[in-house]
Amino acid sequence: MVTDRGAATSASAEPGLACSDASAVAHEPLAGTAPQATAWLVIEQPTSWGSDALDCLPDDLGAYLTQASAGSGVRIVLARRPTAPRQRAITDPVRVWLAHTPAGDARLLAGTVTSLDVLRDWSFPDIGRGSLPAFGAPIAGDLHLMCTNGRRDACCARLARPVLNELNELNELNERESILECSHLGGHRFAPTMLSLPGGYVHGRVSAAGAASVIAASRHGQVSMLGLRGRTSLPAPLQVADLVVREHVGNCGRDDLDVLIERDGIAVPPGPSSEPVGEEIRAQVRHRDGRAWSVTVIHRVRGEHRPMSCGARAEALSTWEAAQVVAIPGWQHDARPGPTQA
Repeated sequence: MVTDRGAATSASAEPGLACSDASAVAHEPLAGTAPQATAWLVIEQPTSWGSDALDCLPDDLGAYLTQASAGSGVRIVLARRPTAPRQRAITDPVRVWLAHTPAGDARLLAGTVTSLDVLRDWSFPDIGRGSLPAFGAPIAGDLHLMCTNGRRDACCARLARPVLNELNELNELNERESILECSHLGGHRFAPTMLSLPGGYVHGRVSAAGAASVIAASRHGQVSMLGLRGRTSLPAPLQVADLVVREHVGNCGRDDLDVLIERDGIAVPPGPSSEPVGEEIRAQVRHRDGRAWSVTVIHRVRGEHRPMSCGARAEALSTWEAAQVVAIPGWQHDARPGPTQA
């Protein structure tokens, strides 16, 4: 069973603790807590960010992007080099990254736009479905983002900045260029939290050594299991199914696994018409080599309480956990070289 880093205790976190400390005291599992998104738009902005970072974009662009991307599966974050001096105002041109994250179709584009107004012409529902605009060029390697948005939650800045400073000393120049600090990713109670693109894997409670492990694994097309929260292209229970099979198989490539949801005995990709519903979900996890597993994932509300963010009211800890993993007959390869696209 995926409980992710320690058994729960019967005691809840004490009132007044920072949200990240309260989550750790309650032994809140990391598995299945990654934010859900099939695509990510990253905009380089070395200005100061507020609680809602997109508000700093000019000409109400932030409000437009929020509305245009709603329900599309695209999440938008601002990012900057950890060592970049702060600018008082946004200047053009602007560096932009665009990633599509599902297994079998993970892609990362990077380019420079002469004006952010070009983003008004992009179709975010199309991007969420994997139809990316004619923009930039594919880049090799991963982009790693660590949330430092202290105005959204103090834990992110307090815990992530020392990690970024240490990473800057640990990594060579070419690796430092792939590491950005960013605005809110989701789940600041797991700070420091880190997203790797284009795979969309999110890690939490990341130390500098742990972040270096994440970067080293991605360099070889692997996924580090240290503090792994899940893959953003999957809903929470399927994130857990992906993680538990990775633990079972070991040394599994980023895109080796395809995770499907079972509906009426048929395994189908997760999507708007097949989102997990209920307290027990059955997933089918397929390896590109033909092996497959049926994973039963259950929803639990536990006795521990913790706040979702600093200053918030404590809530009961709710988790998804793998109750059973069973090997099933292998699936038949089709004409595609990789796993079925989710």
